[in-house]
Amino acid sequence: MKSDIAKTEQTKQRFHHRHLPNFTRLTKFIWWKFSHLYFPIWIHFMTDKYEGRRHHLVVDIIYSVVTFILIAVNLAMGIWYYLYFVPADLELQIVTTSEVVSGEPMHVNVIYSNPGRDLKQATMDIYLPEGYIPGEQHNAHSLQHVELGSLPSGSSGVVTISGVVFGDIGETYDVRIIADYQSAGRTFYEAATHHFSVLKSSFELGLELPKAVVYGEPVEGTLVLINHSIVPRKNILLTLSAPAGFRAAGIDAGDSEAALNVFTQQITIPSIAAGQELRIPLTGIFIQPTSDEVVLGDLETEVRISGTSGVESEIIDSARLFDDGGKSNVVSLILPRVVATLKSPVALNFGFPLSSTITVRNAGNSVMQQVALKVFATGSALVPSRATAAVVKSGEREVSQSVTLNDGFLVLPVIEELAVGESATITLSIPTTILTTQNVSASLRVTGSVFAPLVDETIAIPAASSVTKFNSRVELGVDTVYTTPGGEQLGYGPNPPRAWEVTAYRVVMTLRNVNNVIAGTRVTTQLPTQVEWTGENSVSAGTELTYDESTRTVTWKIPALPPQSDAYGAQFEVWLTPNHLQIGQIPAITLDTKAVTTDAFTGSAILMSAGATSASGAVVE
Repeated sequence: MKSDIAKTEQTKQRFHHRHLPNFTRLTKFIWWKFSHLYFPIWIHFMTDKYEGRRHHLVVDIIYSVVTFILIAVNLAMGIWYYLYFVPADLELQIVTTSEVVSGEPMHVNVIYSNPGRDLKQATMDIYLPEGYIPGEQHNAHSLQHVELGSLPSGSSGVVTISGVVFGDIGETYDVRIIADYQSAGRTFYEAATHHFSVLKSSFELGLELPKAVVYGEPVEGTLVLINHSIVPRKNILLTLSAPAGFRAAGIDAGDSEAALNVFTQQITIPSIAAGQELRIPLTGIFIQPTSDEVVLGDLETEVRISGTSGVESEIIDSARLFDDGGKSNVVSLILPRVVATLKSPVALNFGFPLSSTITVRNAGNSVMQQVALKVFATGSALVPSRATAAVVKSGEREVSQSVTLNDGFLVLPVIEELAVGESATITLSIPTTILTTQNVSASLRVTGSVFAPLVDETIAIPAASSVTKFNSRVELGVDTVYTTPGGEQLGYGPNPPRAWEVTAYRVVMTLRNVNNVIAGTRVTTQLPTQVEWTGENSVSAGTELTYDESTRTVTWKIPALPPQSDAYGAQFEVWLTPNHLQIGQIPAITLDTKAVTTDAFTGSAILMSAGATSASGAVVE
């Protein structure tokens, strides 16, 4: 036991009195002071410094404990400050375009990076605008949720959202991102926003109109709609507007199911497929202003077509319509330079040619060239393929020539030039055929164009039209009958007639109406002096037969006669008493039979004559 104590004392003396290997004096001094302050127990056991001074050991131990506590507290406060007052960081950046085309693809790239401590349970919510349709690889919602998971310090990545964006032209929309993550048991949030504007639309609108049009004349144009997007459009609403009084009158919808509201000047189209182009013919008219505040004459105006449309999508409200902008066309409005008039008969009999006169006059203030007219002739009784025309200009008449029939129009000879105030006349003759149909009419409409060197444009000639109605074909017949063709004897007395003896005959009148209702028909005939009215007669129902003894006139009145295949009839009995001076002659039974009636369709009076009738043979002794 004494030997161990002696060894320990010897070791203390060696440590205290000798330098440690390779230590300099300064290093030994610093290490000694540090050890003395913070590790007094170790110094006590390794050296004899505290021999006989144990109270110093107690003080140094208290000092070192307090020092260690202070150091620990400071370290704990530093760690606590780092964990709770130095926030974790997740950098977010949205990379995409700032100007988009409505209906075209838009890619949203979200770049994230972690420059600080490790992050856990990181997620990202991407809020897309209402008109954004994500691609098939994403969920069909405007909110895209992305799980990032754990993000070590220094990690980064990119999240790409691909889809098609829709919006109103000129409006600004936002893409917003909110990310949350955890670090040291706490939840942190980061946000980023990107603004973009809709520059134009992929739904292209267009309106094709002539460069120059004439007030009051029909204008033919074409609505052009092209859906360049990969997404179908629906509930399309187009609006026409023009300050110079343009009014759309009709459209040729075809398969598009388009409809025009002439009151609101709006056109609705149910849908248009992706990549589809629609061309819809449109007709309209420019109404010439009449207000005293408006300067009348040639001017230029803009006709604008604007529209809105919906989108075939699950995530966009079906009632949401996006503004697709519009397109304007500049049109020159020109007062009529050449005026055309058309004169045709009001009523015409079947089989007679329809002869019409077309007069064109230069009402402008300059020479007009290449006056080209064409006539659209409609009517089942017309034979336009055999039409002819002749031009009279400056008193000189051209030889009649056949007219070209092109696409349903009769193309008239071209008038090369019209001086200021000069007129030209074209006589058009169209053959007709005989029909049995009712209420037949024919209409002519002359249109054309003329080149105006003053404005260097080919402009339209205001249209002129006419309507001709065809009179009903009414057939009048009268005959004197003794024996019918079937052998039935209707008369009595000698036949052939004998002088100074009475022979009775039956006079039969017929009236057949073919086409239109006729009214107020009067059929009259006179009896010669040798013929006497017996009073025996019969007529078709609704008609009346009378005899005026003073004038020896028989009158058959028919109030109204509709078109029918069967003829109306009237018959009456007469006595013939020839004298000896008429032996060898065939005496007359009735004089000329005449009829007059009014065509209820055409309003024209129709006159007919059937001539005289005579006995069945010459008078014998």
